Amino acid sequence: MDTLNRYKEIPQDGCIIIWDEAARIGLKFKKGDTLQRYTASIVLEDFGLLQKDGAMQILEDAQRRLLEVAAERYPKEFEELKTERG
Repeated sequence: MDTLNRYKEIPQDGCIIIWDEAARIGLKFKKGDTLQRYTASIVLEDFGLLQKDGAMQILEDAQRRLLEVAAERYPKEFEELKTERG
């Protein structure tokens, strides 16, 4: 499944959900707000996923991929913090 068809954008109450059609997991964030990389929420279609063996690895992998897609599509919202080093 290609990236365009795998990751759908769903508007919801002033937010955007980037939905992974294959994993059935989404990333919900507020469009236009910065620091969403750190405040976005994971959305699950079926909480039964959490009962499966390896659930944490599945969630971590999906979150990583969703953050990559979100940062590509919404660079302002998902920009990383810049730190100054003394």
